[in-house]
Amino acid sequence: MSTSAYARTRRGPVTVVLGVLLVGLDNYVLVNALPALSARLRTDTAGLRWVVAAYSLAWLCSLLPAERLGDRLGHRRLLLAGLALFGAASLAAALVTTVGPLIGLRAAMGAGAAVIMTQTLASLAALPREHRSRTVAAASVAAMLGLPLGPLATGLLLTRFSWGSIFLLNLPITVAAMIAVVLTVPDQRRAGAPPMDWPGLILSALGITALTHGVIAGPTAGWTSPGVRAALAAGALLLAAFARHELATAAPLVELRLLTERRIVPAVLAGLTGTLAITGTLLVVAPFLLVVQHQSALAAGVRLLPLAVGVAVGGAVSERLATWSSERSALALGLLLAAAGQAALAGLQPTSGYEPVGSALALLGIGLGVASPIATDTVLDALPVGRARAGSRLSRWFQNLGGVLGAALPGSALDLVYRARSGGAGGALRIPVDEAAYCSGIRYAAGLSCVLLVLTALCAALLRPYRTVDEL
Repeated sequence: MSTSAYARTRRGPVTVVLGVLLVGLDNYVLVNALPALSARLRTDTAGLRWVVAAYSLAWLCSLLPAERLGDRLGHRRLLLAGLALFGAASLAAALVTTVGPLIGLRAAMGAGAAVIMTQTLASLAALPREHRSRTVAAASVAAMLGLPLGPLATGLLLTRFSWGSIFLLNLPITVAAMIAVVLTVPDQRRAGAPPMDWPGLILSALGITALTHGVIAGPTAGWTSPGVRAALAAGALLLAAFARHELATAAPLVELRLLTERRIVPAVLAGLTGTLAITGTLLVVAPFLLVVQHQSALAAGVRLLPLAVGVAVGGAVSERLATWSSERSALALGLLLAAAGQAALAGLQPTSGYEPVGSALALLGIGLGVASPIATDTVLDALPVGRARAGSRLSRWFQNLGGVLGAALPGSALDLVYRARSGGAGGALRIPVDEAAYCSGIRYAAGLSCVLLVLTALCAALLRPYRTVDEL
């Protein structure tokens, strides 16, 4: 091995860890900053929902196309572009004073984050096998650190600085990652990369955006208003056209044909509902700690830690549970534990202490920590080796769709009930809040996630495979 190649091998894990840590932190940096944003930007609750949803939406729409662009244009070049976009958008977001530009910049950050994640992980292929497994383990730890460190970092910054500082946190990591890319990542391309599925990309992006707009606008504009009904109908029609196109095209963005294998269906749905539940919970419980229990942003970040600890504990025992019983049984058990955590959150009252919150978050984390690795392994194990990459893309697309829905559905359920119980004044994230109305909203938001998790658990327990996909 040449000296330069050896240096790249030694430093390559640094690039991967920095990229994954940057994206992991930014995924959760806003959860305990929303009331502060509402006060400083003078925006309504729907605007804040869009600040969160824009990031998830752009991430979903950019993730799979970024994989193909990296294969065709080169991973190093695209990774540097993604880091530059993410860093520039972070700097600009720290300086804005109104919600509209912030929504657009969060979308740019989501697109940049999708590029960073895909190209960072693609750079693993350039590492020797003996270094790759160690790097994968380090990247997994960096990704998990985003959940506890994101809210904690936000809390620390908001105690000393203005809300814009939460975006400036990204800049030193971005600069370090760009230097590491220049030093360690070769500009590889993959021969025979499939062409970009532009019709699928456009149909999915427009459909999910329209659906998200309808869900977020519903509580404010009214579910029967022409604009909301038109958005929901357009979203449904566009997504139906997307599904039809993906089933017919030779090089689909998402291989929906794989869902004909019943073993895959509950695993894919578990990724969707699990991500929806954890995203929705953070966006509902963090403001509860802030505006109902009157905790500081830092204290709220600390009180969210049982969720991250639960995920780690569940992940540690996941494989043993699957071996002891079966994949289907362990998957169903994990989802039911997560549903129990949501049921516990539905019982919160203005006078509730922290104990029911912490125990509910821990239970949710343990359940999802058990279910998530099993769901991923189930998809890969059900497919022949040549289709594993397509299965991974399918699983990740539905998982990220869950992130978009989690940013919209539970919060909109809370907003709808809050407005009805508080007489329509203000919004669920406007201070001061009607504490009783907020807790009533949590009941419906958590109840929605609970029902979806139970239905997915039943699917995992009862839907038996009837064929293999060797011929798909």
